[in-house]
Amino acid sequence: MRHLRKLGSGQKADLRHHHAQPGRKSEFACLGAAAPKAPWLSTAVFHHLLTDHFDKSSRIDWYSSDADDFRAAIKYAIIDEEDERVMWGRDKLKPLKKAIEAVSEFLETEEGCALALANPGKNWDADDLEFWEEHL
Repeated sequence: MRHLRKLGSGQKADLRHHHAQPGRKSEFACLGAAAPKAPWLSTAVFHHLLTDHFDKSSRIDWYSSDADDFRAAIKYAIIDEEDERVMWGRDKLKPLKKAIEAVSEFLETEEGCALALANPGKNWDADDLEFWEEHL
């Protein structure tokens, strides 16, 4: 939402008025729905993938209750066993990567900014895990 932060309060009001129309929220919802929800993908692994995409992931805690989920992600060739990196080049992860990028790009557009302005109090930063938890 860097685009939004650069606007003055008058510009924000104009943008809110111009774009606060029914249907704008559904455009964003469609983008969010594009993120695949594979049955083998647990919430913990999905969160790891999201944070990894934005270079914010932490090391996997192999002693946590989610360790089996991460072992499954290794078996499904989602995470590399040696260095724990997400294998973004795999065909099965390309739709997810594309969806994350589409949502991020949408949020930087005028329409994305208008959606954020029309819905204050929500997190609109795609690189923040709270955004994904709130909107997906």
